[in-house]
Amino acid sequence: MVPYDHRQIDRGCWVVLYVLCTMCAGMIVPGSGYAGKEIPADHLYVTWQGLEPDKCASAWFIKRFLDPEAVFVLLAPGTTPGQGTPFDIPAARFRTTHRSTTFDSIYEQVAEKNGQLERMRKIIRDLEFNKWEPPTTPESKGLQVILEGIRKSQGETEPALGSAIKLFDWLYAGLK
Repeated sequence: MVPYDHRQIDRGCWVVLYVLCTMCAGMIVPGSGYAGKEIPADHLYVTWQGLEPDKCASAWFIKRFLDPEAVFVLLAPGTTPGQGTPFDIPAARFRTTHRSTTFDSIYEQVAEKNGQLERMRKIIRDLEFNKWEPPTTPESKGLQVILEGIRKSQGETEPALGSAIKLFDWLYAGLK
């Protein structure tokens, strides 16, 4: 078996990546509906910068299944959140452990599970825990490349997280 090398992606994949990132850019503005208003603390979710797949998928999960009014704020790594609900940081209720992803911890809180969510869970676990081997799910490689494109084009920002949330909407729809 040839070792997996993420740097060897054909030109067609880069074209798809460019198109998706262009389509995603700016589609979700953090705090939509809250411009110029105070964000209610029960709808504020805070995490550290770093848009890895588990964090992006977890933000999507929160927005789509726990709190449709969720607004996300990215803090400098190591910062203690002053308000809002922290996630994907060490002291948070929803966090990564040695055996589970942040996505897993949120998944366990959702009463209504379905095949699409279970498939997404497997994809995220593949990306989070399978760092040294080839991906075990066909979606993992492409998802990781697209998320990297979002980070490179938009940085570690709330709008980039919004683009990632839209990407996970499309993935969820594609798994139907």
